[in-house]
Amino acid sequence: MQSRASVAEDAVLVNCVVGDDVHVSSAAAVVHCHLMSPIHINSGCVITGLNDSDISVCSPVFVGCVLV
Repeated sequence: MQSRASVAEDAVLVNCVVGDDVHVSSAAAVVHCHLMSPIHINSGCVITGLNDSDISVCSPVFVGCVLV
């Protein structure tokens, strides 16, 4: 994790790379993701297999996740 990333203490990240401006809220689970673009993953979200190209192409499908 780089210095500007923010991950809640009770969030779960498994096999992930997160960069600047990635924020993972409480009780969220992020699995097998490579996130370098700005994104805010809200509390309770479960994200798997997401990468930056998915964010730019499929952003309307993220329910409960706010892209910044």
